[in-house]
Amino acid sequence: MKITKDKKPICFILLAVFLFMTLLSFLTPMIADDYSYSFSFADYSRIESVGDIVGSMAAHRETINGRVIAHSMVQFFLMLPKAVFNISNGLAASLFVFLTSLYSDFGLERKNAFVLAIAVLALWYFVPQFGEVFLWLDGAFSYGWAMLFSLLFVFPFYREFCGSGHRTQSWVKAVYVVFAFAAGAYSESISLAMLFIAFCLAVGGYIQKRKVPLFLAAALVTAILGYVFLMLSPSELSGRAGEFSLSAIARSFEYAVELTKLHLGKLYCAFMLIFAVAIETELTKPKGERDFRPVVFAAIAFLGGLVSIVVFAFAKYFPNRAMCASACWTIVAGTVLLSGMFARRCSFVSGLAGVLAALFAFSFVLGVLDVAVVYKKSNERLTQIAEAKANGETSIILEKFVADTKYSPAYELTDIAEGENEWPNDAIASYFGFETVSGK
Repeated sequence: MKITKDKKPICFILLAVFLFMTLLSFLTPMIADDYSYSFSFADYSRIESVGDIVGSMAAHRETINGRVIAHSMVQFFLMLPKAVFNISNGLAASLFVFLTSLYSDFGLERKNAFVLAIAVLALWYFVPQFGEVFLWLDGAFSYGWAMLFSLLFVFPFYREFCGSGHRTQSWVKAVYVVFAFAAGAYSESISLAMLFIAFCLAVGGYIQKRKVPLFLAAALVTAILGYVFLMLSPSELSGRAGEFSLSAIARSFEYAVELTKLHLGKLYCAFMLIFAVAIETELTKPKGERDFRPVVFAAIAFLGGLVSIVVFAFAKYFPNRAMCASACWTIVAGTVLLSGMFARRCSFVSGLAGVLAALFAFSFVLGVLDVAVVYKKSNERLTQIAEAKANGETSIILEKFVADTKYSPAYELTDIAEGENEWPNDAIASYFGFETVSGK
């Protein structure tokens, strides 16, 4: 893609996202599950090769959960220097933002750089447990990268729905169909939202009297097969689901609704306001110029995000980070609507951006400081560990990380427990070569 003057603002945003997310990834230490996934689930030996990962994930699928694709990536990157993940994670974040810009404007016109900046600020401010979703190594592959895969998978369906499909080379179609299986098998909740959105867009194209391209139909089937592969894993069938009584499902659903209201209520209100203004904007246009497809897509994307939350009514627990799909799809939907109304409702968009910028500024300062403080504590912990090893100690007591904002994964994760044989202390002990590790 040639970088013209009109595209430079977009490129600047992407570069800023890459540099910032890479820096934050460097400042985020290994924590919790990162230590557990450094070892094989087959024989608890240290992962040292791709072959070790294959055996580990086979056991993982039997006993832990079916997300073997995501966790294979976790174990692969844990074999490498963490800098490799940090840079890769920055690139993934930039690709995430780039795809968001493509949803709102295929041509990357200059006017949408402003709207894209709004999307970036919204992702930072609204996504629950931002550090767990985008910065924590294990969490990034389970959630942030899952959303990236979802955006990649849905985009061709979105283009067809909008009537902007174009010729695709055969090898690209083949790769896409194979990728579809991985995307479908990636996450219980995020992949389900993805499938819902893609299916609705395919139906929307059919309603518009447009034939769904064969490779998209094949990709959708393949993705569904991937999701079936995920959900039919022994661990998913036997241990991951919650109680299936009507009262238990009702209680779980009520809890999910309350938690969603707490963490995403503001975002949903902002989206509904944008949605209403977008409809009003289309209605004020001459009939021949009206195009409600962006509005329909926004509704589908929003509902898809809700699907990713509703599914937790059937699960044993509902962590805050699991709301990331709803937050991200709602923000993408809002970005599409804002881009479409930019010319006619510039004052509205600018006002919305001003409010969001103020909210972002406070959370940005506090969040970055929080990540930096935990990074400093991590270095102090590593120094303490090195000194204990040099002195021949076999046991060690480590101070817990204390975080104050959602931008550090330590905010809600148990990075170390008080008992000696509890999780994740046993994995930390094995990782650093101690007999026992405990927290204080």
